[in-house]
Amino acid sequence: MGILDLPNEVLDIAFKYLLPPFRSQSLAETYVFTVPVDLLRVRLVSKRLHGLATPLAWRRAQLQIASPAAMTYGNHVGLPAQCASAAFSARSSLRSLVRCRFFHEQPELAAHVRVLLLSLEWQSEHPDLARSALRAATQAMSGLRTVLVWDADVLAVRDIQQLLQRPLLRAVCLMDVDGAAFPAQCAWGAGLKMLHVANSVCPARLIAGAAASLECVSIELARSCPIATQLQLEPTPTLKEMPWATLKEVSLVDCVNEEDWFCFLDGFKLHKSLDRPSALTELMVGDLAGLEPDRVTQLLRTFSGQPLTRLTLFHVLMLDPSIAALIVRTFPTLRHLTVLTEGELAPWPGTLDTFAQNFARLPHLDTLAWNNFPLGNEGAAASMFLHMSEESLGTLYARPVHALLRRIKGLKCVKFVSSTDCIVDTVRIGTRGSGKRLVEVRRSTEAAIHTSSWSTTCGGFEDI
Repeated sequence: MGILDLPNEVLDIAFKYLLPPFRSQSLAETYVFTVPVDLLRVRLVSKRLHGLATPLAWRRAQLQIASPAAMTYGNHVGLPAQCASAAFSARSSLRSLVRCRFFHEQPELAAHVRVLLLSLEWQSEHPDLARSALRAATQAMSGLRTVLVWDADVLAVRDIQQLLQRPLLRAVCLMDVDGAAFPAQCAWGAGLKMLHVANSVCPARLIAGAAASLECVSIELARSCPIATQLQLEPTPTLKEMPWATLKEVSLVDCVNEEDWFCFLDGFKLHKSLDRPSALTELMVGDLAGLEPDRVTQLLRTFSGQPLTRLTLFHVLMLDPSIAALIVRTFPTLRHLTVLTEGELAPWPGTLDTFAQNFARLPHLDTLAWNNFPLGNEGAAASMFLHMSEESLGTLYARPVHALLRRIKGLKCVKFVSSTDCIVDTVRIGTRGSGKRLVEVRRSTEAAIHTSSWSTTCGGFEDI
């Protein structure tokens, strides 16, 4: 049997594996889409394979536009000649403008686009020309599921709203957007499930626009509206109005100033006091300036009784056995626990067995990620660690992992994380006979474990 003898449904599944990975080390970093060369080649084999591979080949579109190239776009769409006389030098911008014209002239291919990445880098001199290019390119993208926008503050609010009101839209990532410029009751598409907002002002205003359907919210490096904005007559949403009835996953990273922090906590307290149901099962909180123990305690007491399955706390200033015990008492349903103190792998206060005894009281725990490990941080020891083979890492981690296994019977995976070195060593555990053993150790260099693995949804935008 040859490949052409397989049914279309099987070929469609197989061709999806030809798509390059869709990932970034951090949601705060630009995604890079690789051209699906193999899929483009498959389209040349036959008319049948052409029809099957074309929707996947055009599944993702990346448009990167800078101001010099944007000013020449008038040549392609008939804008006034005086606006289209400047030269350009950015090759990526030229390719993107050609792609804009292509999508405008080939709406049947534009309709296949499910994921759109906009990287916008122009100055305010001629923004209308670049906006015209984007409107021409995106108006035929009727099947959009995911939109990621970098430097979104250069877009007019009206343009962003029109882009995000698509009926099939499910996930949105907005970087560098002035949320204070949006109306308090702005509305996104009715089916929006996931919203990531970073480097932005007034993220609560953006969240309020999709409150009816949101299931996953991630706020990173954001801040509340300035006082001058809050004094306006129009009411300004705050993190106190989070849609807890629908939210399943919440991430709050590097935006926990005093006002936002207490709005965040008070909102959930109010929701609980009214006996309203909450869908929350995954929670992540972190602060690169250091998450103080008092805030950890406040967080645990506020969300006490919520049936979380995944909890991530990172850059905790200090974590001793008493805080570990409080985590266990507060969330006995945890399956995945990530707790990172500041910096590199280093021993925590208290013995390894003390922490293992605490975590053993989590009957469903199968994954533990932490940086509690006495790695020497001087000279040759640190240098050797960075260049260890996976076999050597297996020997290095054997003792602490087996110490955990003696207490935590259901453990399947342990991750040792060095934020300083941007390293995550994942130890997977399997069974042999009546005992458990280390199956494999894999090293990855993830710059931000908190944003790439905190959520079952986050990092898989286009799979929503």
